[in-house]
Amino acid sequence: MKILSIFILFLATSCLQSLPTATEQSNASSVSMEMTEAEVIAFAESFHSGLVDYEAGLDVMRAGVSKDAIVFNANMANPSIINLDAMSPRWFWEDKVECDVKSVHIYGNVASVYGRVTYSDFGMLHSKSFHGTVVRENGDLVWHRWMEIGDQLLSNNYLGVPTRDPELFQIWVESAWHLIDGQFEEAYKKADLVLEKNPSFSPGYVVRAWRALLEGDEDGWNSALETAIENFEAETYPQRLYIRSMAAKGTKESELLAQEAVAIAPDDPLLGLWYVFALTIFSENPNYELATWQMNRLLNRWPTSGGVHNAMGYVQMLSGNLEAAEKHFKMYLRVNPDTANAYDSMGDFLSASGKLEEARKSYERAIELSSVFKTISQKKIDELGK
Repeated sequence: MKILSIFILFLATSCLQSLPTATEQSNASSVSMEMTEAEVIAFAESFHSGLVDYEAGLDVMRAGVSKDAIVFNANMANPSIINLDAMSPRWFWEDKVECDVKSVHIYGNVASVYGRVTYSDFGMLHSKSFHGTVVRENGDLVWHRWMEIGDQLLSNNYLGVPTRDPELFQIWVESAWHLIDGQFEEAYKKADLVLEKNPSFSPGYVVRAWRALLEGDEDGWNSALETAIENFEAETYPQRLYIRSMAAKGTKESELLAQEAVAIAPDDPLLGLWYVFALTIFSENPNYELATWQMNRLLNRWPTSGGVHNAMGYVQMLSGNLEAAEKHFKMYLRVNPDTANAYDSMGDFLSASGKLEEARKSYERAIELSSVFKTISQKKIDELGK
């Protein structure tokens, strides 16, 4: 009986929490008039469809959001006031945005709206679910509260790292994402900072291994991974599998170790990309079919990660599907327009497509953006047309 009472109390509390606050209703009533369900749906659909075309999208955002609007998403520790002035036109790069309103509940001067937003880029789709409250300001409908969650925010099966130091963990996460997105100089700096704080932090040596490989230093690759293995006693099991797989690069054992790690930590993008590399560019018998399946799984989790699109571009290009490869390389450039590796990758695609002059320009842009590519991209320029 006690359990039932607690459950009923929980339901009642949840329902009350979903209602607009007295403050919301008070703020809305300053100019407000009643609104209809059809009007709210039309506003939500129009607002989202306008969040495209860079400057135009920013204008729609600023016009459709209350000046004191609050956002509280699933990956945030606390609610935050939306800073419209800090927004950039570069955030509104989608080709198309569509809103499917699932339900509207109107409480006087406030509307509670639930729905799903779908984004389209080069024909590729990804979606987010949302809840928001809508009020009137100066006679116009605007968003006053907002919460959303994309599929990637549901990811929780990662490699894991052996630290309870929040600062160290944050630096490592930043280093890992820089590495994933091909922002190598930033990744190296963050990894060096991690190892300065904790010399036994094995994942930091993984970044050093990648640096050695990109510089053509096979001995450096082996040395960095040997050091990682010497220090990985405290690492999680999938992290140890991942590092051992890298150390066995080019062998069937490497593929099997990566496969086992992915089975345990399927949401980890760094691990997932390594598994694809083990199956393709580091394999004597590339398995593009399995690699494509793995990349589709990663893209389902990380639909706006430039580095994930970059890897899919190479998988498609190496398997002979240039049409499919093109949209992923374009997406990489769209999401990371200041990343040298995005231009180097596009240069590879253009070269494979026979567009040598365009490839040259793309490689030159990579060199302009990062000293890391002075050797890598210049070598490709020298080989064009040979």
